[in-house]
Amino acid sequence: MNDPDTLGFYSTMLLFSHNLESVGQTLQFPPTLTPQQRRIVHSLAIKLNLDPSSHDIGTNRFITVRGPSTPQSPPATIPSR
Repeated sequence: MNDPDTLGFYSTMLLFSHNLESVGQTLQFPPTLTPQQRRIVHSLAIKLNLDPSSHDIGTNRFITVRGPSTPQSPPATIPSR
């Protein structure tokens, strides 16, 4: 998670997954992502209980992530003392 791209993908998908308007919606990543970046997006989406899907072939290949079917609860926070 120290990689800026990975952190950016994670942040984008985390916000998307907790947005009430994202229920049943799709988040599309551009075809400019490298194969490694698409794998990262795919893995993160699965960890966040989102549904990743790859489309097209070659240089036009891109990945979409479908939002949850029901709203997700925000992550729990530990109160500071």
